[in-house]
Amino acid sequence: MDLIKEQGNMIKDYVSSIREGKASIFAGAGLSIPSGAPSWKDLLRDIAHELELNVDKETDLISLVQYYINKRGKAQIGDLISNHFGNHLKCTINQQLIAQLPIDTIWTTNYDELLENAFKNEHKKIAVKRSVKDFSIVGTRNDATIYKMHGCVTQATDVIISKKDYERYNDTHSVYTTALKGDLVSRTFLFIGFSFEDPNLDYVLGRISFLMGENKPKHYFFVKELQKEEGESEEDFSYRKVRQNLKIGDLSSRYGIYAVVIKEYEDITTILKIINLKVRINNIFISGAIEVFDILGEKSTHDFISSLASRLIENNNKLVSGFGVGVGSDVINGVLSKISSHPSMRLDEHLKVYPFPQTVSTKDRKQVWQEYREHIMEEVGINIILFGNKIIDGKRTVSDGVIEEFEIAHNRGIKIIPVGCTGDAAKHINDIVLKEPEKYYGNNEKLIGMIKSLNEYQLTQENINSIIDDIISIIIEIQNKEYGVN
Repeated sequence: MDLIKEQGNMIKDYVSSIREGKASIFAGAGLSIPSGAPSWKDLLRDIAHELELNVDKETDLISLVQYYINKRGKAQIGDLISNHFGNHLKCTINQQLIAQLPIDTIWTTNYDELLENAFKNEHKKIAVKRSVKDFSIVGTRNDATIYKMHGCVTQATDVIISKKDYERYNDTHSVYTTALKGDLVSRTFLFIGFSFEDPNLDYVLGRISFLMGENKPKHYFFVKELQKEEGESEEDFSYRKVRQNLKIGDLSSRYGIYAVVIKEYEDITTILKIINLKVRINNIFISGAIEVFDILGEKSTHDFISSLASRLIENNNKLVSGFGVGVGSDVINGVLSKISSHPSMRLDEHLKVYPFPQTVSTKDRKQVWQEYREHIMEEVGINIILFGNKIIDGKRTVSDGVIEEFEIAHNRGIKIIPVGCTGDAAKHINDIVLKEPEKYYGNNEKLIGMIKSLNEYQLTQENINSIIDDIISIIIEIQNKEYGVN
């Protein structure tokens, strides 16, 4: 997918908001439909039939629900919600990508628990506001809060669905509208799967527009470029395009919500992946293990790794370490050395350490450590690979843990920097990526050449600074040219 100017501008603006802690997601029904959730019309099709109405001819669907409740009561609606939005729904890649973002506020009108499950899959702790009562619950620190404006399948008979529910919403659920108003004023929202036909949101947006005047915050939503349908006349197609353009113009002029036009719905996945990588591209995981120090010598190896760590955080990077044998302590020492001489630098902004759990039984260790590595990589954008050897039965061998970290990183789209001249796993991985460089670095010939150069150095005391300079240059190339971060 080649990004157009408007998409690129939105990504840059939204990433900036995420980095500042001022970004939110608003998820609508369109996000859940690919998971198997029904559209509103499909949900209400049988209800309409029982009322002797044709759901495809109806435009006021909340009134249709009201007619049914008048006739049968709301308990039947609860059963309908439970049957259609239960645990049979499975998370899609888009829900998982949202959960991977460092965003602490999610709003949704969806009844399902797909977003909750996605966050749990990412090992994140969440608070869920399913009802007004949940606002009084003050828990411990959470990674994110999910506001379910219309309720949840777990409280199916209480969901907001009928005309009466909507009419009374501002009285019965004012805590939601108040909180949403505050977020819409102070945060940048990305609306996904939303049609902007919801009367609650329309009311809140109207109030924001009135209160803010011309000083509206900027928000974004995805809209699919219209395609002419089979058998559709030019007149009808033109009419749909005019209507869509008017809707887009109205949302931007009245509410400051700007359209991000996509050709296919799969483009949303691509854009979310790019946003994820841009957000994480300054988080660098240093992977490596050393039990044999025969290339450079033990002292010089420690100096090399410490110096590299110090240089990396100078450029506003954050280092992530699994505390690998012979590597992790030097990464920490390098960061501490730099921070001790620069009082304005904060340790938590430049270092995060994940010591591997050692109390796990030998039988379970491989699986537990693999899951642990997956967890570490969730917030990483670049993976630097150094050395990678260990002793098994008295023999030196390539570290399988470092190889596994490389594979996880690649599967997650993390940029790989194998410092081949350090030997062992790093050399092995450098050889792998250079066999199919476009698979790892696209068509960036400059970057490919720089990665190749790391294989050609002779690792000596005299070359340490040059090697570190090249690693820094590669990182800058990735961050600036590939992702336009710095």
